[in-house]
Amino acid sequence: MAKASMVRSAQSPDKGAVGSVTVTSVNEGNQVNPAPLLRRGRTFELLIVFVSCVLLAGGTASADSDSDRSFTALITDAEGVVTELTNVSFYWEEQVSETAFVPHELKQVPVRRGAGTVKVRFATIKEIEVEPAPDSSLPLVTITLTNGKTGAFRLAIAGSFKGESDFGEMHIPANSVRRILFK
Repeated sequence: MAKASMVRSAQSPDKGAVGSVTVTSVNEGNQVNPAPLLRRGRTFELLIVFVSCVLLAGGTASADSDSDRSFTALITDAEGVVTELTNVSFYWEEQVSETAFVPHELKQVPVRRGAGTVKVRFATIKEIEVEPAPDSSLPLVTITLTNGKTGAFRLAIAGSFKGESDFGEMHIPANSVRRILFK
């Protein structure tokens, strides 16, 4: 049966290290196999850099993720009724066949800017004002960001705003929304 022991030794300053920790293991043939556990110098520095990078990367990844965050908003519809919704999302369904649809719930608003699509995250939005389209096309939206910048866009996807009201789950089609104020 293998036995392990920990030996602490002090080296003289002329050898470069003040102290070191060495793990030795004794196998069944009573042969000693020294294995350094931690040495001062390059290995320790690399370990510190690696741990720091892992901690920093983990912190930024969770800060950028809005998928777990719950948003609350006051939504005014076309009839002037104001409703407070929690856990707000932009909801749309993708048709994959004649009878099959894939639901999507986003924490962002997809809008058209020129030929491209911009996904404006709820975390950056202060207010959305919706101007209904005169025909059956997608509505125009004016988005005010939390930093004060404002932009006018056309909604990129026909969808609705979905959330929980005091009376239950509610869907409001984007064409029927007049104003959304995020809290």
